[in-house]
Amino acid sequence: MHDFVLLEIACGTPPASRARILATLSLLRMAPQASTRELLDFISRQKLHNRGYGMVDISLLASTRLASDARLWTLDKPLHALARQTGLAWEHEQNLI
Repeated sequence: MHDFVLLEIACGTPPASRARILATLSLLRMAPQASTRELLDFISRQKLHNRGYGMVDISLLASTRLASDARLWTLDKPLHALARQTGLAWEHEQNLI
């Protein structure tokens, strides 16, 4: 679980179920967080500048790269395509996207 994903869920979860959902998600292993320097290096190495990807997408990918056993699962088609291009996409036998 990446901090940014947890925060997005916290922002959009209705109050009635918010505490339970956040408590459950807090049981998941947290992803490593890429530093600013690591993000800048990742952007340069992968040539991600001026391609329309934002800081959150790049941060998720860089953190996935830092966690050697992780893959990025997303329903966001452009982000999935980029994760696939960088070898970081989670793939399933049935394409859910």
